[in-house]
Amino acid sequence: MIQTLSNVINKMPNIIRLAKENSKNNAIDFDSNDSDSLIKAYKSSFNSKSNSELLNRFSNLSDDEIMVVQAIMYIGRDELEDGIENKDLSVLMDSYFEELGFELGKSINRDVEIRQMTGKGVLGEYLERGTRLVNMLLN
Repeated sequence: MIQTLSNVINKMPNIIRLAKENSKNNAIDFDSNDSDSLIKAYKSSFNSKSNSELLNRFSNLSDDEIMVVQAIMYIGRDELEDGIENKDLSVLMDSYFEELGFELGKSINRDVEIRQMTGKGVLGEYLERGTRLVNMLLN
């Protein structure tokens, strides 16, 4: 797990940059009284250049790397910085893997897992925070 985690951590700056660009470029602006405009704006966000680049970056990762990125995303969403130094990284990663039904070396439904991440408007922030927390535990 630690080797895969280290490989992913090295790739995170580019993934975070793409995720933040995607979020910025695809902020949905719509008339709240017009559900058709919301649907149109939402659908067009999937066809943007930044979304394509992010999806391409994710598609170049292995299944194991996608699992680790998703665990890092949830760490960034869920974990508090205060007290993180008292946690064991292996135990923390294992708990997220168990919750997500992941096991290194096993295949996943790549499309579902990638869309699970790219569908989050704050993906870049979750990944940035999760990477920072994981790095605190690695050092």
